[in-house]
This record gives sequence, C-alpha cells and structure tokens, in this order.
Amino acid sequence: NIMHPLWCSTLFLCLCLLSATTLAHESCCKHKLAAAAGKQEPDVDEFIVNVTDVAPKIYEGEARYIEDTNRVKPDYWNDEDDGEWEPIFVANPNYTWKPRMVRNPNYSKPPNLWNKLITEIKSAIPWVVLGILIT
Repeated sequence: NIMHPLWCSTLFLCLCLLSATTLAHESCCKHKLAAAAGKQEPDVDEFIVNVTDVAPKIYEGEARYIEDTNRVKPDYWNDEDDGEWEPIFVANPNYTWKPRMVRNPNYSKPPNLWNKLITEIKSAIPWVVLGILIT
C-alpha cells in the first residue's frame, strides 16, 4: 500500500503553501506590533518647534499685538457705568518672530538603499525557496 506519487506531491505542495501563508501572516503581525509599540512613522520630521521658546512682546521693532484701528469707543459707552474703555488688540501682521527649531529626539535617519535591499532580500527568501521547491 504505497502512496501514489501524485498524492504525495499534492500533500507536499499544500504543506508548503500553508507554511508560506504562516510566514506571511507573521510578518504582517510584526508590522502591526511595531506600529502598536509606537515605532517611528516615516513622516517624523528631523526638526520640531522648540516648545520652550516664548514669543517676545517686541521683535525687530514690531509689537506682537497692535490696537485694532477698526474698533473705536462706541457712542453709547459710559465710563462710569461700563468702566474705562480698553482698546481691542489684534495680532500684528508685521511681527515676524518664529520659534526656533530643535532636533527631534524621535527622529532617526531613513535606511540607506543598501540596508533596504538587504531587508527586502531577507523577506523574499522564504518565497524564493518555496518557488524552488514547487518547481
């Protein structure tokens, strides 16, 4: 009662396909685990705004806020009842100060071409072996 060669090769092919899908599933899970662990996304910038910088009130002779010239004391305003009129201030369009940029501690350089190639080759090896075994 020897197994038929066609049946053996079919069984072998099915086992190979099942193991290949398992390998593919593991790599998918590895990507999801890396994303869940908070590993760097490709769009992380090398420099970020320094959050400790405080904008000065005057920069290069320009005040940060200026009086809104469109708003004047209304005729109905009564200083005794309403209090002293205080002008409304708006952001000065000529104020050009920008916070300093600092290096992002979460930034890491993208892999170079050689490292990308090695990674892709390593991930392709199981599929190449499967292809060789099938043919």
